[in-house]
Amino acid sequence: MCRSITTIALLLSFLFLTALPLRAERTLTVGIYQNPPLVFFEDPERPEGLFIDILKEIAREENLKLTYRACRWKDCLELLKRGVIDIQTAIAYTPERARWALFTDEDVIVNWAIICKRHNLKISTFPDLEGKRVALLEGDVYLEPFLKTVSSFGITINPLYYRGYEELFEAITKGEADAALVNRLFESQKISSYPLVEPTPIVFSPVKIKFALSKRAGLKVKALLDRHLKRLKEDRDSPYY
Repeated sequence: MCRSITTIALLLSFLFLTALPLRAERTLTVGIYQNPPLVFFEDPERPEGLFIDILKEIAREENLKLTYRACRWKDCLELLKRGVIDIQTAIAYTPERARWALFTDEDVIVNWAIICKRHNLKISTFPDLEGKRVALLEGDVYLEPFLKTVSSFGITINPLYYRGYEELFEAITKGEADAALVNRLFESQKISSYPLVEPTPIVFSPVKIKFALSKRAGLKVKALLDRHLKRLKEDRDSPYY
């Protein structure tokens, strides 16, 4: 009798366990900001872009729930550092950032800086920026190399700091700035919407754009992202392409 009860108990336990999902759903908070075509949104609950397409595919495969935290770029960095954000989209790797965040080994894309200008100004080299009002993004990875290069030419600019890339083009359009420092993907995606803004031949500072994770999110999530990024990049029919 005891043996029969034990057998039934074991059977019920087995049925209960097999009825549970194979992987418990995990919620991850994703930092998003306006940087088309990599990540952008009208409704913060429904972001778009290459990084979002990749994350949605990984979430589907791994039973992850994604929630989104919209922020200005400099604020995104601070929230990632504090662990409020688990995953930050479209972020350039730097050794300084790697001290407080985990970066995927796999790159998503390579980007670089470009100077854009008001259409009626002659700016084609760094010395042409002498005395110009240059719109800059707070916390931008290109900021330090730009200022170092300006310094190395011995020229003086009037830096104007803003919190979003689109604000830089708006500053040129409104006559607040003569030029702006943006990334080449943003420029190629958005410049047609700003008829008074033109690209210049000034390009520099290529950087690898990746996902970054808070230390709280951990190495397991990093490994998961790397595994899927490698797979998606090898599959020409994947959302990566």
